[in-house]
Amino acid sequence: MDQDVCIIEATPTTPYVSCDTAERSIKIRGRAIPENSTEFFHPVRCWIDAYKKLNLPLRIDFQFEYFNTAVLKNVVKLLKSLEELYSAGTEVTINWYYETDDEDMLDEGQNLADIVKIPIHLIQG
Repeated sequence: MDQDVCIIEATPTTPYVSCDTAERSIKIRGRAIPENSTEFFHPVRCWIDAYKKLNLPLRIDFQFEYFNTAVLKNVVKLLKSLEELYSAGTEVTINWYYETDDEDMLDEGQNLADIVKIPIHLIQG
């Protein structure tokens, strides 16, 4: 794999992102309203494409404060790209964190669970 770690530091409009081969994880947390969502998620898509070839378990932790529709579309694309890995029997764990009083974020997690064929764990915190 060309890039074992991909880190994107948070800004006022973009979330913190960590893709780590050694940890077998992706972590995305914070506010996500980037000007160009597709461009923002490009390094993550590249990392996932390379990681899928390893055929190793993967954990994804989403902990959004807020995100826009364009980000949601890109999250769906990321998860859809992992369905092939999951369908082949590789363990893919998706954790969707939401605050106790944030019903909108809970609803988004539930909607994603209906869209993708990978179980999504909704974690209140």
